[in-house]
Amino acid sequence: WLRMSEWSLVQLGQGARQRRIWTAETDRTSAIAETISRNKELTKRMLDAAVARTAAANAPGGDRTQAENASYLANAQNILLSNTNITVVTGRRSAPYTGSFVLDYQFTRPAGLRLGLTGVWTPDYNLAIFNTTVFRGGASCPLGIYVIYDQRIFRQRTSLRLGLNRVYDLAQGNSDYYKTGANSLSTVTGNPSYIYRYTEPITATLSATVKF
Repeated sequence: WLRMSEWSLVQLGQGARQRRIWTAETDRTSAIAETISRNKELTKRMLDAAVARTAAANAPGGDRTQAENASYLANAQNILLSNTNITVVTGRRSAPYTGSFVLDYQFTRPAGLRLGLTGVWTPDYNLAIFNTTVFRGGASCPLGIYVIYDQRIFRQRTSLRLGLNRVYDLAQGNSDYYKTGANSLSTVTGNPSYIYRYTEPITATLSATVKF
């Protein structure tokens, strides 16, 4: 695959068999379908009509060729419900609170040496809403450590700082990925199809501050 731009335009494959994806749309998405999807009221009316048509087609004596795929209808209803629900917020902003802490210790010897531990706690939040049921998860508490050493170098007051970010997560442990949301609800298991994101790797920073 190839990222075509900084706006999430992605190309899959090459040549005559290539396909392009932009967020929830592909190169096969028609302009009419896009226009309909932007109108929630029209989308709801068309979906309700499809549900009624499918029910009639599956009834005794009905024409089953007129029935829509049951899984597609269920997913469409869940997506529409999630996008029209305005009383319950989803995503990290739905976390009831967040908290951060810093533990800093200064050694007496050698003078000027400090060691610190940082963390940011985010509890479970609303990942998705399907059929008025709220699915929660995504808690995290990444930890970071730093070492600061203040010393005179060439008669100048110098502060050296080494930091390591996300050395461990108290909530997620050493997991390689974590939940960030869900895009559909399985009609078989009744569980959401979760969206996962890879855990960010440990990063190191090194800086020096000189006071003249």
